[in-house]
Amino acid sequence: MHFQEIVEIVRPTDSGVTQPYQCRLADDNLYAVKGRGATARGLMAEIACATLGRAIGLPIPDFCIGVMDEKLLEASGDSYVSSSLGAGECFASLWIEPTDVFSLSMKRHVDIKELAKLFVFDHWINNGDRTLTPMGGNVRTGWWLHIAPYQPCYPICLKLGWKTRQLH
Repeated sequence: MHFQEIVEIVRPTDSGVTQPYQCRLADDNLYAVKGRGATARGLMAEIACATLGRAIGLPIPDFCIGVMDEKLLEASGDSYVSSSLGAGECFASLWIEPTDVFSLSMKRHVDIKELAKLFVFDHWINNGDRTLTPMGGNVRTGWWLHIAPYQPCYPICLKLGWKTRQLH
């Protein structure tokens, strides 16, 4: 796991209870960044699930620990950015276009084996976020099944005995 400085806060993302922002990191790429709004426990889950998902072959976008400088937060002049991201370490996942909510009409364009693998993984980590009905849902897989970051993987971290440093 590597660390990168967050050099620009671009905009809030369109959705997400963890209050993610699109940010540019030192490598000049855009990332979906989650910080204080995701809680320390949630950030550990993001890291663990991205790592586990990659290990079983899911197409997880590149990720790292983004480091938010206090001066960049102050320069934004927006208290919401400060409360959503906070200074210090954040989880950053490479921004993949289009990272859209998956709809039922898109399912015929995705490999059924990849969907099955995703279903098993979501069940394994107890991910209750990924739901889909004819009315919509919160299925952030991206158009070609790049998997968006996860939250509920934290219990697996504890079972594996993973120790992490305090993120916030």
